[in-house]
Amino acid sequence: MADSRQTKILILKCNSQSTTPLDLQQESDAIDSIANEAKGHHLTVHIIEGSQWDDIKTNIANYDPDIIHFSGHGTNAANLIFESTLASGASERIGLARVHEALEPALTGKQFRERPLRAVLLNACFSASDEEACKTLSRAAGAPVIGCGLPVADQLAIDFSKSFYSYLAETNDVQQAFKKAESVASSGGDRSRSSGIITLHVECMCSPLFKLVLHL
Repeated sequence: MADSRQTKILILKCNSQSTTPLDLQQESDAIDSIANEAKGHHLTVHIIEGSQWDDIKTNIANYDPDIIHFSGHGTNAANLIFESTLASGASERIGLARVHEALEPALTGKQFRERPLRAVLLNACFSASDEEACKTLSRAAGAPVIGCGLPVADQLAIDFSKSFYSYLAETNDVQQAFKKAESVASSGGDRSRSSGIITLHVECMCSPLFKLVLHL
């Protein structure tokens, strides 16, 4: 059985040549540094560069993560942008319904029944703008889905990730880490975009920047 004090993070990085450059290296380096320096809860990080959609099931099965972290671009139709397997430098837009379909076989495997997934973190613009799709994904994963309800600046997304994993290393509590990271990320911004935990019974009264959707 896995060490209860260890959380394995799979980072899927995607910034194809057809999209605006993002500083994904800064984010992954920061998360890796937090994991290496963590003195409380132990974090381990595995990074996939130039993540392609066709490889997602294999990557999940091979690494058996506790947290799946997508880092890249999203569209206002709540699509994630992956590297395309059809042409070099091209991209492929993937909706959350397809993410759900891809994750479901992996998440029902033996390893996930013994050690449930802890979170799916989609660090991309608009990644949590479709709340119903996020609820479906959360239900399939048996874990919170964390994402952005609006466009998010590159540095702010990086700061959120750094704060989230720093607090997770301290507390080993995904929801508490989210609350603290969202507070840090929004402290210098528009408080009308402050976030909240959305469940089956709680309605969000605003359009938050960072969102945690939990529907079990």
